[in-house]
Amino acid sequence: MEYCKHGDLIDFLRKTGSLPSAVANGIFMQVISAVESMHSVASMAHLDLKLENILLTEDYQVKLCDLGFSQSIYDRVFRSLGTDGYKGPEIERCID
Repeated sequence: MEYCKHGDLIDFLRKTGSLPSAVANGIFMQVISAVESMHSVASMAHLDLKLENILLTEDYQVKLCDLGFSQSIYDRVFRSLGTDGYKGPEIERCID
């Protein structure tokens, strides 16, 4: 596994307090690109995307981690996956 010097995004934000808009936009676009690649290339859904599962390398490249809940986009989810507090209310209503 590649070393991510800046750790996860939540710890990074706790240390820095905030991000300049350009840096935040760059990180956001990388997250969107990573999720899109998971869906279109690997046909996988992460199912637990949160700040703690977004790592930053030394040059601020995004790496998604903790794929423990991930599954094929073609499989139906029959149980509530993800972290409480991050799941959308529609997930709680439909699955539990």
